[in-house]
Amino acid sequence: ATETCAATRQSCGGRSIVLGAGLAGLVAAQTLRRAGCEVVVLEAQPELGGRAKALPTGPFRGLPKGAQWIHGGERNLPMMALLHFYNLSYTRVGGNTDFEGDDERHHLIHHGLNASLKAEAFRLFGAAHARFEREALRRLAGGRDVSVRHAWISATAQMELSTTQAEVLAWQHRVRSEQNWAQSSEKVGLRLGESATYSQFDGQATSDHGGDVKPTGGFSPLLQKLAEGLDLQLRTAALRVRVLAQKEAEGPQVVVETDTKNFEGAAVIVTVPLAVLQEDRIQFQPPLPGSWHAPRRLQMGQMAKLFIRFQPGGCPIGGDTYLLSKVVSFDSRALLYYCIREDDIASEIMICLVGGPSEREARGLSSSELQRRVAAELNELFPQQAAAVQEVQLVSFADDPYVLGSWTSGKVGSLSEDFEEFAPKTRVFFAGEHTCRLMYGTTQAAVVSGARAAFQVLGTTVPSSDWPFFNASLYSLCDELGDQTRQELCSTSCAQQWHSYSLHVPSFFSAWEGMSQKHRGCWAKLGWTEQSWRGKRRIPSTADTRWQKLSAAERSAAACVGYEPAHWDDFQSATVEVVICRAGSKHFLLPWDCLAPEEKEDWLQLGITRSVLDEDVPSGFVNTEWAALSPSQSAAAERIGYRPWLW
Repeated sequence: ATETCAATRQSCGGRSIVLGAGLAGLVAAQTLRRAGCEVVVLEAQPELGGRAKALPTGPFRGLPKGAQWIHGGERNLPMMALLHFYNLSYTRVGGNTDFEGDDERHHLIHHGLNASLKAEAFRLFGAAHARFEREALRRLAGGRDVSVRHAWISATAQMELSTTQAEVLAWQHRVRSEQNWAQSSEKVGLRLGESATYSQFDGQATSDHGGDVKPTGGFSPLLQKLAEGLDLQLRTAALRVRVLAQKEAEGPQVVVETDTKNFEGAAVIVTVPLAVLQEDRIQFQPPLPGSWHAPRRLQMGQMAKLFIRFQPGGCPIGGDTYLLSKVVSFDSRALLYYCIREDDIASEIMICLVGGPSEREARGLSSSELQRRVAAELNELFPQQAAAVQEVQLVSFADDPYVLGSWTSGKVGSLSEDFEEFAPKTRVFFAGEHTCRLMYGTTQAAVVSGARAAFQVLGTTVPSSDWPFFNASLYSLCDELGDQTRQELCSTSCAQQWHSYSLHVPSFFSAWEGMSQKHRGCWAKLGWTEQSWRGKRRIPSTADTRWQKLSAAERSAAACVGYEPAHWDDFQSATVEVVICRAGSKHFLLPWDCLAPEEKEDWLQLGITRSVLDEDVPSGFVNTEWAALSPSQSAAAERIGYRPWLW
């Protein structure tokens, strides 16, 4: 650190003040410290860790109050980098964000244990989700965001389901929504929740090395390592951040007023949770530039943990179970429907995750009512085995005035552009899972955003060091796709991009000369020529004609290449994009984050932003006539692949 200090002292500019000692704040502070900068961390709570800390007191002391797993396991580059750097061990548990643990250790209860129903439930969800993805595209193409639940109900309404199938499908949808967003799907926007680009680190949950992992001893050992060497001021709540009008080169530029004393420095990194910012618990003086406010279209969901300790020998589930789940309805208030039995925790303890209406129900119960309720539900689940409950405890960050929620998701109407509110301001920088566009809502988002904020303060690269977050490939992951995600998202073909289209009409993605003579003849009967096929001439009028308006001969030709009446009208809106893609343009093929800078600039010339391209946000530019384009706009349009007859 001494050698690095000499090289980077000029970029430090003075002491940095970090607000919050969770994962984001500690990584930001460690990155600055290892760059040779002076840094102080202010934490309102009496202990560090934020939403990754363990319970500090009570009968379940030491158990994870918040973060429990590292999703994606060994493929989660940021978290693995930290564990390896500090030589911390971890245990593979398998599973993924939705259902923790290996499949054979996930036991499902629906009128008793039912292994065959579990297999059917996952098969059924796969079929339903394919319908949901098509419905999501259709809804967003209409230009209006809706809730994930609204689209889900529409997508599955026409499925022929038995009563049991409908119940397990509703249960799957509820659990996945709560585990992903800590929120009921009726409160989550389809556009940000499903359409926006997001970096996953999911491993293959069925492989020996895939699925989620759990740090040995929870996150506490990592937090303690991250705190080493830092100036930590606990029980120090920030109340106001004042950015000074500084005319001289010397002297403080930022003052943080707390409930104990003031701290002066050159920059401040704000890592407090989203809900704390939204409630204006910290004042900024002068107000931050423009119309800044914590984005109101983002939200923090509420998930609680229910800890249950049994009398010795009284736990109803054995060592062959990691996850015990129960089929519940979307509006059920049952408490025991997603419960974990950890191998390295005393066998008489079970931890249940509780969300949605169940979370609200649990928080309304007194301690004695909660214990009676848990005992009653256990007796219902295991009528042949009396479960002897010793004590229970409900833990929720909603009750913590310095947190106020679990993790971030987007309301209906939210966009990926909402995260741009957290761009650096004068002397004020932001970090935390809620600031990380590509990974929000996760521990890796907190970690990466902390390192990113440190480099925003530094404004320069740092000489090589063993600290992993001096590596741009890690600290840029909130804003740039990692190699793994880029490979998965950015190598798409035209046929893969329009998968349902290519499934039914595969020849539409072939070269004109490469398809069979029969199909070429049928396309010709629909008005296509080799030149129009390549986008060099106007596409035929049939491409804009509804199925009911086609002649009998045209319908026969359409059926010849694979169209069915329902597909024809659904696929019409993509015709121009497919023609342009087939001609070699990647602009329509790839998400915004996969495009080269010059390709993004082409879209921006036409008023098309990330949210317009990826999330189907309406753009008034689509009504502009070709003749009304400026020379630079028409040049950009041509580079994209448009021609006047395609525009």
